[in-house]
Amino acid sequence: MSSKKFIFQDKKIKIDSDTTKILDDFFDTIPTLEKELEKTLLVLFDSKTKVFYTLCNIKKKNFVGLVDKNAVIDPDLQEDYKLNRDLQPNNPDFKEMQNDASKGRQFTDIVVEYNKQYKPDRPLKILGGQHRAEAIEQKSPDESVHGLRIYFNLDKDKRAEIAIISNTNIDISPDLLDRMEEQRLDPPNKLRDFAYAIGLLEKGKDFADSRVNPNNLPTVRMARTFIVNFYKGREYEEDYDSDALEGMICSSSGMDSDYEKIYKIKNFAEDEKLVGAGKKFIELHKKQYKIASNREGLKQVKAHRMKAMAIAVVSAWSYVSGLLQRDSKRLSKFYDLPKNSGKNDPLNAKAMTAFQLKGVDPEAYRGLGTRTDAKERGRLITIFLEYSKAASGDEINPTLLDRAVRYYQGNKMRKEGDKYK
Repeated sequence: MSSKKFIFQDKKIKIDSDTTKILDDFFDTIPTLEKELEKTLLVLFDSKTKVFYTLCNIKKKNFVGLVDKNAVIDPDLQEDYKLNRDLQPNNPDFKEMQNDASKGRQFTDIVVEYNKQYKPDRPLKILGGQHRAEAIEQKSPDESVHGLRIYFNLDKDKRAEIAIISNTNIDISPDLLDRMEEQRLDPPNKLRDFAYAIGLLEKGKDFADSRVNPNNLPTVRMARTFIVNFYKGREYEEDYDSDALEGMICSSSGMDSDYEKIYKIKNFAEDEKLVGAGKKFIELHKKQYKIASNREGLKQVKAHRMKAMAIAVVSAWSYVSGLLQRDSKRLSKFYDLPKNSGKNDPLNAKAMTAFQLKGVDPEAYRGLGTRTDAKERGRLITIFLEYSKAASGDEINPTLLDRAVRYYQGNKMRKEGDKYK
């Protein structure tokens, strides 16, 4: 490497030959302002991540043809699934960025990886600052200059770490962080393949970068929660009708420890029982969505249509589907809820929303399935278990809701009392 191209922050730092080649290619290929002014670039070393990077500047007219705003974490095996969140063109902050860009604002510290491994014609892969990059592309004058932080020779773990760190100073959603972490796991694609297998995601689609999204796409957290609860239910060996079971909701903003343990030992898409439970859950969701989308009194409220996808409902439904694997008759009735409900929405969203246990629930309680705490999950588990019994009827109705919640409260009090034996 020519000393006229780069100097290093410390002469004692060793650099490998692969990174050296990438640095040389970067200098020869990218028309930086420093190159135009015949200035030497300083190569820095991040001791935490063990990677090399440089700070440089580039004119808008050169930047737009080389930048890739749809960078991916794992280009070898997950090239079709981007790292960054979807652009938010109507976000007020983004509109202000565009306005600033049109007036010549020079944006700085856009985090980039120089990578020709995929889409080689656009080697500047954005890891942090895609909205700034978009504002530059749309509104900046051609001669305006913008600052980049360029990383070299990253593997997928280092790429994900840098992307997460570079986004911590903006309003990044926990669901996007979950998606980033999921793409780091080896072997890759387990969760996505499971989502394809059960119909939770269409082929080629990825999990949402935010729980609230226009296409109602599921999140990584939701899919993880389904899987973890199914296995926890299947492993439970006690009398589930006499206990106050509560399931769980996977943590967000990164990796969930329970999920990670299961990931290492299970191939979700090849577990017939899990996939079967998943397909039945999708039937429930589709029936709920269809009925609630076309009926007066239901279609006005999105929460009625999406009732099955409420995270507490997901947790409880998958937990019960795991519990009932040892009772084929009750499992069959539980799975047949969409069919048995006939022309009505299977979860009876209005009855759930109107539910309140007098003397127990506060006035602010907004109905079953609206909260995510342990009590809410426990109530829903007991409702589904009660429905699975032969004598409970074919629909979830107010009488069943009241009875099941009281059973849960009784089991909970008995469980608390057992502590004092």
